[in-house]
Amino acid sequence: MRFPTALVLTLTLAANALGQAGRSSSSASSNAPVPCSADARWTNTTGSSSYSRQTAVPVSLNLLAHVSKGSGCSGPDIAVTATFLGENQDYICSGTVLQALQMTSDIQNFNIEIRPFSQLDFVRWRNMPGGRGIQQGKRLACLNLDGTADVGDLDRQKAGWVRLSVAVQPSGGGLAITEAMIRIAP
Repeated sequence: MRFPTALVLTLTLAANALGQAGRSSSSASSNAPVPCSADARWTNTTGSSSYSRQTAVPVSLNLLAHVSKGSGCSGPDIAVTATFLGENQDYICSGTVLQALQMTSDIQNFNIEIRPFSQLDFVRWRNMPGGRGIQQGKRLACLNLDGTADVGDLDRQKAGWVRLSVAVQPSGGGLAITEAMIRIAP
C-alpha cells in the first residue's frame, strides 16, 4: 500500500516541477522589462509664477525629482521646454533645452533660474554638484510656429506668458512631467 502512495507522490511532484519549468520559461520570454517610474514636482510654486520686465530678476524655481531604482533608471536627463505666448495666449515660439539638468541620485532637488528674455542664458542650474560660483546658463533655441526660424529676444519681448514644462526621462523608460505658467508683468 505504501508503493502506490509513493508512486503517486513522485508523479505529482514530477508533474508539478515540469509545469513550473514550462510556466517560468514562457513567462520569462513574454515579460518585457518594466519601465522606470519617475516623479517631478515644484516645491516652491503651485505652478504659477511671475516675472517683471522692469526688475528683470530671474524666476527662481525648485524642482524635486524622484526616479526608481533599477537598470537604466539612474542618471535620467531632464529637459526644459518653454512656450512663449502673447497676452491672448497666441503662440510666439517654443523651444527645448535638452539635458538642462542631470540627476546624480534617485532623489534630487534642483534650484534653477529662468531668464525669459535671455536666449543665451535661459535656464541656469544654481545648485549643480561640484559647481562653484555663478554657472553659465543654457541656451534656448525658440522656433516660430512652423519651426523654420529661431525667434530672438526682441520677438519674445511680445510675450505675456511663458509655459514651462520639465520632463524627467530615465533611459530605461518612464517619464514624469511638471509644468508652470510664468506671467510676464510690465
